[in-house]
Amino acid sequence: MTTNLHESPNNSAVEDLEADEDAASNQPRKRVIFGVLGTILAIVLLIFGGRWYAYARVHAGTEDAMVDSDVVAITSKIGEKIDSIPVQTNQYVRKGQLLVVLDNRTERHQLAQAQAAYDQALSTQTTLVQQSQGGIAQAQAGVASAVASVPQADAALAQARAQLAAAIAEVPAARANYSKAAADLARARSLVRTGDVARQDLDAALAEEGAAAAQLATAQADVGAARDGVRAA
Repeated sequence: MTTNLHESPNNSAVEDLEADEDAASNQPRKRVIFGVLGTILAIVLLIFGGRWYAYARVHAGTEDAMVDSDVVAITSKIGEKIDSIPVQTNQYVRKGQLLVVLDNRTERHQLAQAQAAYDQALSTQTTLVQQSQGGIAQAQAGVASAVASVPQADAALAQARAQLAAAIAEVPAARANYSKAAADLARARSLVRTGDVARQDLDAALAEEGAAAAQLATAQADVGAARDGVRAA
């Protein structure tokens, strides 16, 4: 029994028809997929494009140090009036170039006032330092003079004490002389009444008593003066 290995023309036609039907059925599916992908891509582009456009409207970007803009705001950290603008309209400028000169007259006036106050304070300080140095020098001279005068003061005190001791030593003798003269005067007066001595003896006793009294008074005065000298020394 022999098997026929060749397919019939009818079978081939059927397979071609089925293939065409499969291809036709896949076309709508592909269109849907591509449509969805295109929509997603469009949405993504719109989102990022909108963000880029919004950023570009308020931010200037450049790769060649040039900005395409009608007006560029230039601000200063110091609120001051403009004194001069050393550039011209539409002039090309370089990085670091001076564009605006601010009016600094107020600041210069304040600086001058501060400098004057500083100079005045420095002058006052210098004067005070000089005065204090002069006072210190004067005080040191006074201390040196006082130290040098200590031996002299000690010597003067010792001398005053010696004079006081001598004056005190004179008082007992003067008092004894006065007591003797007073006793002689009293005896002479008694003898004159009885006529035992002459009037001249009474006069002599009176003179001796007066001299002794004066000597005692002088001795006592010398003691007082010597005490004052000790206090002063």
